[in-house]
Amino acid sequence: MDRPPPRPDCGTVAPTTEAVLDAVREANGRRAVAPARTVEAAAAEVEAYLVVPAWAAGEPAADVAAEVLRALHGVEPSRAPFLWAIYAEGARRLGFAGAVPVPTGGGTGPEAEA
Repeated sequence: MDRPPPRPDCGTVAPTTEAVLDAVREANGRRAVAPARTVEAAAAEVEAYLVVPAWAAGEPAADVAAEVLRALHGVEPSRAPFLWAIYAEGARRLGFAGAVPVPTGGGTGPEAEA
């Protein structure tokens, strides 16, 4: 039995598919879980993640931000310094102290702290 050759796109997602799926999720009231793009949205996400904020009292903002990024989005902070900075500033606005990581351009090296 002759089978047709495999299609080159089998098992892959078209570039526009993800945007379409996100739009469908949004229309159905199930927003896709993606990292926040603004400090305000990051602060809201950090606040929602911390079931009992008092349990994290005394933690540095950068550590709280790193935990949220790892736990919710599977993002390693050192690989996404801009996200880490946004989430750390969001945590600071919620009352967590400490320096906010400053991205150094490369995205994979050690970050300076402000």
